[in-house]
Amino acid sequence: MLSRAWRGLLAIVAVAAAFLTMPAAEARPIAASCQATAPLSSGVPDLSESAPRWRCDGSLADYRAPRALLRFDLDQASERPAYFTTRASNFNRIVISVVDRGGAVRSVSYGMDDAELIGSGLNFALPLPEVTASSDRVVVAIDEGWVAPLVSDARLVVSPDEVRWPFATMLALAAICGLLCMPLLFDLAFYRILRARFLLWHMISVVGMLALTLVSSGLALHLFDLTLWQVSMLLPLTSCVGVAAAAMFAAGLFEEGCLPERRSEERRVGKECRSRW
Repeated sequence: MLSRAWRGLLAIVAVAAAFLTMPAAEARPIAASCQATAPLSSGVPDLSESAPRWRCDGSLADYRAPRALLRFDLDQASERPAYFTTRASNFNRIVISVVDRGGAVRSVSYGMDDAELIGSGLNFALPLPEVTASSDRVVVAIDEGWVAPLVSDARLVVSPDEVRWPFATMLALAAICGLLCMPLLFDLAFYRILRARFLLWHMISVVGMLALTLVSSGLALHLFDLTLWQVSMLLPLTSCVGVAAAAMFAAGLFEEGCLPERRSEERRVGKECRSRW
């Protein structure tokens, strides 16, 4: 039986190694060449090259500004992009404009409901206006973005598959989620015997970590039909639940007199918070 278990383990390792050594598809997402900020307006941003104060030194524009502008210079020798992708997060509106060398501009405006979530890596994709052989650059205006990755992770891609995480990565994350289910079973079993409240706090902490892993990796999108707004709310919520429950678990686990004076005071505050709950 032991030799059979070893053979099974070696088979799993061989399959994982095969996935890791598979040649990845050639994907070359286009990063922003320059970034800028601008006041919020209801129309298409001024797309003349001299209008915004473009920063082309690789530094990140202030995502907290009312409007962040991203300029993507197109390489005529490369395949034409068809989608704008970035990290899933809240925003008010995204305006995408394709500027031709002759001065023609094609623009389209999107809201959060228009975003197509990508289930591997938790990005979202928006179709670009028509990109032709005479297109020179793409300018993206992000209005009222919430987090920095919304600006820093922005890319133009031919297909959303270019920004999907590898299958081996998603498989490893699914295995981690499976491992996180084990402490839940132990907590339930021990709680039936000990009836100690810290076991419940530990169980809530594990649930928070499990939910955070599912949401942040995009695995949750394969299980539930979630919108971009719901995902944006679940990310900080699951993180806060895990951290808060872990703090309450620590406050309930340690006994009196086993901690330094400063930690004892922190434990007392934790107990007061727990009693209010």
